[in-house]
Amino acid sequence: MSEVDNDSIVMIVKKGEEEKKWHVKNPSVKIIIRKIPFNKIPEKLEAYILMGDTVMNYAAIQTSEETIEKWLGPHLQPITELPEVINQKMNLKLLELKVQIDALTEAKNNIVAQLPDTIKAQLGEQVGKLEECTNSISSFAKKITKSQRMGELGEEFIMTTLVDEFNEISFALVRQVAQSTDIKAKNPDMIDCLIEVKNYTNTVPTTQVDKFWRDLDTQNVKIGCFISLWTRLANIGEYKIVTKGDKLGIFMNVSHFSGSSGIDSGIKLAFFITRQFARYLKKLELERMEESILRQRIKDIQTEMDKMEEELEKISNVQRNLTSIQKLAKECSETIEDIFNKLTEKITKIMKGE
Repeated sequence: MSEVDNDSIVMIVKKGEEEKKWHVKNPSVKIIIRKIPFNKIPEKLEAYILMGDTVMNYAAIQTSEETIEKWLGPHLQPITELPEVINQKMNLKLLELKVQIDALTEAKNNIVAQLPDTIKAQLGEQVGKLEECTNSISSFAKKITKSQRMGELGEEFIMTTLVDEFNEISFALVRQVAQSTDIKAKNPDMIDCLIEVKNYTNTVPTTQVDKFWRDLDTQNVKIGCFISLWTRLANIGEYKIVTKGDKLGIFMNVSHFSGSSGIDSGIKLAFFITRQFARYLKKLELERMEESILRQRIKDIQTEMDKMEEELEKISNVQRNLTSIQKLAKECSETIEDIFNKLTEKITKIMKGE
């Protein structure tokens, strides 16, 4: 019989008038015994003793494959069936994951299809609508007479105009030289944009337009507002929206917006258009972030599937090992049976005096 408590395991064996009681000390044996239901301990111990004696010592006892099957069969069967059960469950899980991945991939492809690579493709409809307004803006502006004096305009005037009208946006002066002021605008609901203001008395040369595109790269922004206070822009005209690669520029000669407060109105309009595009591009960036998250999710699922395939391979190895154990047990049984038969034959001959 056996006694099991939380602290120790005590085994008692009684054979005839002899009785032996001892404490189990081997930690591995304790772990095995604690896993066995209490009322099943004697049955399990008998099976383990028989298996150990059979495999390790080839004892010459009256046994057979049927005997081993009787004692070990109930314990080996669940083990041999386990890999097949696990394999079936894993296949079902992999099928479910494949369906999810296919759905995620389709969603990802739809997102990619809706996110063109160039600014012009992304904003084509909006650019087209605003370009249609060019003539209207020019016609309206020409009806207003000039009265603002050039000497009154400077960096302070421009910053005040922007801050008063767009007070939720952060404006920072990044560069100021003769005839030119560069301002950077930031706000959480839009991407950063650059405002370049030119104070030329003659047509703004193309070198300044080319420099504008370089400045966008230098300031690491994709959208800019190019404002000429007094004159038209070479190769641009009075007002135009231009795309170049992944950059977008809004060009405007605000001298048409004259009158008592005309130029500041032109500055406000130029930046208003720029801000609307910056907000739209911010939305596209967020959509791209969502796409990135989706790509990462698909990648994570694929990684998990790879790990599961590795685990399945381990299960297959266990299954092969169990098959080898069954084969070895059968061979042991046959060997024992053969030894027993030979010994029986020898004993019979001895008894007969042969």
